[in-house]
Amino acid sequence: MSERPADTGHTYDDIRGLIRDARRDGGHVLIRGGGVLAEPDRATHCCDMRAKSALLAHAIDDLTVTVQAGMTVASLQTLLAGHAQSLPLDAPRPQHSTIGGVIASGLSGPRRSSAGAMRDLLLGLTFVNADGELIRAGGRVVKNVAGYDLCKLFCGSWGWLGVIVEATLRLHAAPQHSAALRIGVRDASDAERVARCVLEGPFLPASMDLLLPAGASPEAPASVLLGFEGRRETVETQITACREQLAGEYLPGDDALRQRQAISDLLVDGDATIRFSAARADAAELAFQLARQCPAARVAASLASGAINAAVRVTDARPVRELTLRWAQSGVSWLLPTSRSVRIIDLPMFGPPRSDWPLMRRVKQALDPHGIFARATPFDDSLSHAWRADAL
Repeated sequence: MSERPADTGHTYDDIRGLIRDARRDGGHVLIRGGGVLAEPDRATHCCDMRAKSALLAHAIDDLTVTVQAGMTVASLQTLLAGHAQSLPLDAPRPQHSTIGGVIASGLSGPRRSSAGAMRDLLLGLTFVNADGELIRAGGRVVKNVAGYDLCKLFCGSWGWLGVIVEATLRLHAAPQHSAALRIGVRDASDAERVARCVLEGPFLPASMDLLLPAGASPEAPASVLLGFEGRRETVETQITACREQLAGEYLPGDDALRQRQAISDLLVDGDATIRFSAARADAAELAFQLARQCPAARVAASLASGAINAAVRVTDARPVRELTLRWAQSGVSWLLPTSRSVRIIDLPMFGPPRSDWPLMRRVKQALDPHGIFARATPFDDSLSHAWRADAL
């Protein structure tokens, strides 16, 4: 096990003092990481986590690592690569995304269906609460049972519950080889045909995404990207078998990784970004509807999980909103990851009203009773912004 001694920043006295100052002054604390999902600064106190980026422990044999929350995803992957390990997570702009930011946003990329989301990889968490106290939850081992799993509560908390300062993560062995197969498709039924063939066949792709470039046309057609990773022989065998049934263009490792990264980056591109959660079987049809309604949008839909990411232009704001409200009637939910997206598309951040909203408010009240932790939009407004009871 490799472990570094805690430095002076490990006490987090500066963060604890900042929170106590904000509470004394009746102010608000904005937590800032790498700026990937940066918010306008409405807070009186800014907690900049970028200096908190140390590697604290790496249990190489146990495939776990503990880092400070300000470490970027790219920096962590570089450290792990020297031990043939990796964090199987696709973060938007990993050279800027911090581990704390990825946990707080709860966003995950194309490999979620095969490797899991951040909540599946998070073993332990240390945070500073609204009273300026340092709280530790979970542990540094994979088999860890300690009552209520407070760690999961912080996945998708968006900085409203406390300042994440450390995280212990479960790792995977780094794949020996990566490659992809890009298959052109004409429409939603064609994309679903490809998905069924893969899901019902002897194939194990790491990701399966429908890509719709802005203004999809014969010159820039829609395609399904099948990503494979693992042992070289296994990857090449899988791709060869897929090509026999589905044809398609072979993409070597670097090209495949760039395509996968571009899908994750959709959530930080465009004038506004939105992520839909739909039934897997509906994802292709909804993605094509969105592309037809908003020709300037760039869309990617996971044909394995049903997640749909879209980067849209201001000119597409009204049709996106109308389509989103129509889809909500059939159970499709959404997330607007930035306050700018909320303003442009003019919908609540967390989608249509759900039965768990009262619980979300109770959790916020319990962990932050004085409303210390803030974003550009107050917490309650993020649940109800621009929502009309008759919108559906």
